[in-house]
Amino acid sequence: MAVTNVMPTLLARSVNILNFTPSARSGDWFGIPRPAIHLVKIDNAIRCVGVKDPELDVTDRLRDVADQQKLAMPGYVVIF
Repeated sequence: MAVTNVMPTLLARSVNILNFTPSARSGDWFGIPRPAIHLVKIDNAIRCVGVKDPELDVTDRLRDVADQQKLAMPGYVVIF
């Protein structure tokens, strides 16, 4: 078994695993594939903005999606 598959396999024995991709669950405002985004510090705040188009700020929309999702899931395990 590959090392990257060990954690999900072990977790699956005890919990329900749900995939969560904020950009895919955020409606039609992003599209798939989505434009590249990254985190930047703007005025002492971390914002999620477009790499090619810095005017594309999706921070608030992603927070909204995360807030909605956390109501449905009591906990998170982030696996990259």
